[in-house]
Amino acid sequence: MGCGGSTAVQPAPDAFKGRMSPIPQSPVAFEVALDDADNLVKKHPPKRIQRLAEQPTSPITHQDIVEKLAEAEARRLQILHQRILSAKQEAERVEAAKARKPLMSNEDQECEMPPETNEIPAE
Repeated sequence: MGCGGSTAVQPAPDAFKGRMSPIPQSPVAFEVALDDADNLVKKHPPKRIQRLAEQPTSPITHQDIVEKLAEAEARRLQILHQRILSAKQEAERVEAAKARKPLMSNEDQECEMPPETNEIPAE
């Protein structure tokens, strides 16, 4: 019983003699600093963060939000009008293409298409 690997033959410990001997692994230790006094990033922050920290920030007012919303609504309406104009121009092009294309008469269609028959071919 068991899995297929359990019946495999294990090499004897003497089988590694003369070959590479296993290298013992040394333990690894880490130091975790809990205080921010030794934090290297805080001592020397990246330039991008330095630039962001140097920029003056003013508090956002209700008036600023209202102005930005009005600008966004104006841009939205402008894009909507451009889409409407583009759709009208496309419709006009399609109509002009249909007008240029000669229409086939019913007689031409009957001549080009084979007549339909309901007869079953004899064997």
